[in-house]
Amino acid sequence: SPLPSPPKPINITSPPPFSLAASMHPAFFALFFVGVARADIYEYKNVNLNTGLYHVRRVEMFSPKESPSDSAPGNGNAFIQLEVNFERAATKSEKQLEEGEIEATVLHNMTLDIGYWMEDEGEKKFHTCCNEELAAKLGDNSDICDQTNLNKMIIRNPHNIKNSQKIKFPSGSLFASAHKSNAHFPVTQSGPHLLVLANCDARLRDFDVTFSGKTLWMNPYGYLPAQSYYFMPFFGTMALVYGVIAVGWLILNAIHWKDIVALQNYITCVLAVCLIENMVLYFDYASFNQNGHRNEAILLLGVLVTMARRTISRMLIMAVSIGFAIVRPDLGKNKKHILNFGLVYFVLGLSQQILIDLGKVHDKIGDNWKTLLSISVATADCGCYWFIF
Repeated sequence: SPLPSPPKPINITSPPPFSLAASMHPAFFALFFVGVARADIYEYKNVNLNTGLYHVRRVEMFSPKESPSDSAPGNGNAFIQLEVNFERAATKSEKQLEEGEIEATVLHNMTLDIGYWMEDEGEKKFHTCCNEELAAKLGDNSDICDQTNLNKMIIRNPHNIKNSQKIKFPSGSLFASAHKSNAHFPVTQSGPHLLVLANCDARLRDFDVTFSGKTLWMNPYGYLPAQSYYFMPFFGTMALVYGVIAVGWLILNAIHWKDIVALQNYITCVLAVCLIENMVLYFDYASFNQNGHRNEAILLLGVLVTMARRTISRMLIMAVSIGFAIVRPDLGKNKKHILNFGLVYFVLGLSQQILIDLGKVHDKIGDNWKTLLSISVATADCGCYWFIF
């Protein structure tokens, strides 16, 4: 029978498990935006890396030759940089502080293709590292693990390795450091890149190893991941387009100010919200690209303005469909229905967007909740269309 997939590694990108109960707390919406503060400068504090463990981070990168831009702060340079300090503490008081090594490897691959499954006494066991026990069982002719690969991470497809460095604990020292001179990885090929930190050194077996610091992922144009870059010029262009339309619309309103009806004022409001939305989203991505961190305030404002635009647009279409501001001066009994619809749609749409964004950083958010809210929002849209026609 085929061997099972390797177990999920301890991943430094994984946030705390999502709790539905926590989402019902009044402060949940504020805490959410702190939780989704994605970054391409990742910070770590006292992360466990004992022997046999590994940690991984994956980011989409552009090579300098294929990058759509070489503007600041990247200035045409693409690299992955570690600025991390490692510390070891002996679990046995008499343990000697001999040399030890931590592996830092960059792979160019979409999936993490490391480790090896092997059946041992009727049970299938996953091996992250090549050790003497595994080498003895596989024999000298094995391509997976032999005497020449002892105390190294098992990488099933070596062609995916773009670069690899050893961060060394000097003899007699409790500390090791990764910095620009020994942990700088240039990016020469576009695509997904995996940074793997692994502890496979048998000499560190009797130590508790932790690391703290940060990693920087710089594309030729800045910190934005490759898959997110084109959102920045798109929203910038849309903001410019809406700005031109807004100026033209205001000029026409100024020329024909005596003939303006209430409906045109509502259109001005929607146009202003669209302009603000695209400006906010552009500055969100521009700030992320420049600083390497997501600005929580801009992100919060962007989501709220987007939902406000979607809600106001639907309410306006519903009002116009019954002749408001054209053949009737007020909404009458329909005013309450339209306002209730707007409130329900705003809450459902905002909740859906929150779960979508949370799903990007929380592995344990069930698809059932996303599906339920998607159906709810679709039902609300159907109600809007039914009201119109």
